[in-house]
Amino acid sequence: MLVSEIILAVAVFIPFGLFVAFFSNKYFRITSFFVGFLICEQTIATLGYQIATNYNNAVVPVVAILVGLILALGFIIIPVVGFASTGAMIGYSVAKFCLLQANKNVFVNSWVNFLYLFGISLLFTFFIFFEEYGVYVIGTAFLGGMMFVSGVDVFAQTGLNVVILSRFDPKIEFLKTNGAWGLICAWIWITILGSLFQNRFFNEKVQRNNPLKLKMFSKRRNYTDEASV
Repeated sequence: MLVSEIILAVAVFIPFGLFVAFFSNKYFRITSFFVGFLICEQTIATLGYQIATNYNNAVVPVVAILVGLILALGFIIIPVVGFASTGAMIGYSVAKFCLLQANKNVFVNSWVNFLYLFGISLLFTFFIFFEEYGVYVIGTAFLGGMMFVSGVDVFAQTGLNVVILSRFDPKIEFLKTNGAWGLICAWIWITILGSLFQNRFFNEKVQRNNPLKLKMFSKRRNYTDEASV
């Protein structure tokens, strides 16, 4: 078990998974940052492991985490990008859940497996703009559940985490043990409870078209206007 995996599980996947499941509709920009970090970190890590096969692989996760944190700021500054990316990650989680239930080599070719994941992610990117509130609330609860159980499985070692984070290898499977079934049930329960919680307490549409405004600069502008008067 890599130290980077433990750090991501404890500091990112488990706490932010629950946060996304229960508070996404209230704190849209934080959710966008988390989604942006997840996409960038996993993409960089995947490319890094492919490129640095002959080098020290311990450097790859550190670089992926640091660069992912920086690039994720763009998902906050441009909210529509964060919103669309959230839809894509919801689609990814749905696609992975279907593969987990099949628990067999549905796709024998790695690129077919990748295109399947990409196609479902793209489909939900359109869905989230078409049915904004419902897809966002239920989808983020589902996505948060996936991230939470993925983080827990770093310690449970059922193989679910490996299946969720694998984009290219269609042959990776996990054994449906009692622990694995427990994680899947937790995923479903988090989806249900998170959807109900957000619908009950945060039932407004997210402000995905409002650009980020820094209060520091807005206050300085107000002081300038008052001084000029």
